[in-house]
Amino acid sequence: MMKDRKIVQRNEQQNGHRVNVNKNGRAKQKIIVAEPFLITALCLAKLVEDEFGYETVVLTNSSEIIHAVRESSPKLLITEFMFMFGEKGGIGMAALLGTLKAEFPKLPSLVLSSAPERIFALRCLEWGAKGYLHKSVSKETLFEGIGAVLAGNSFVSKTVNTLLLQSIGAGSKDNLVAKLSPREAEVLASVSQCLSPAQIAESLSLSVKTVECYLGNIKMKLGFKNAGELRKFAGFFVNSGQNSGQVD
Repeated sequence: MMKDRKIVQRNEQQNGHRVNVNKNGRAKQKIIVAEPFLITALCLAKLVEDEFGYETVVLTNSSEIIHAVRESSPKLLITEFMFMFGEKGGIGMAALLGTLKAEFPKLPSLVLSSAPERIFALRCLEWGAKGYLHKSVSKETLFEGIGAVLAGNSFVSKTVNTLLLQSIGAGSKDNLVAKLSPREAEVLASVSQCLSPAQIAESLSLSVKTVECYLGNIKMKLGFKNAGELRKFAGFFVNSGQNSGQVD
């Protein structure tokens, strides 16, 4: 009886792809791990497989995500917010989550990122993510978050929960960030990575002139006088975001 309940893996060809199947011939359910650094992706995939028993599909190029979702019908997407920066032809997070929400409304996504949650967690939730965690969280918190999102629930840290409560107010730059458009939020994220306007333009498939226009809009909306103040702001939130990623 116990043996029958165990998953028996064998290789079969299905639409030209090799898949794992259980004893009843059903394809094993998958979780997509989308992460630009291969070693990080493989380690995360191993943790997910060992803890939850799902097969993982590892992607290191954001342009492959939509195709992989269509091909594998995963139970969950785990992705890095900073995926598209420095990757020519990559898809922006707002566009990615928007496309997934429209085409695969039942597919939950969890953003596991080095990007500061104080700036970007609320935006990702608005764009369609079910959860957001900073990469500094413990393994136990990561598993709790994955389990919650798989169960159809939302999951964020206590820091983000506090921001959600504060978001109905105004006056701090944390709340002012909510005024940015999706593209402006992505440009701000790239500024925090110390990318030049030319590098931002290449990574987001925009012209330098368009990027400079976005930078001007960001400075105006957040009340900064010059690019130096904007860079300091972005750098401050990167550093504070790394510290605020832990769930209290």
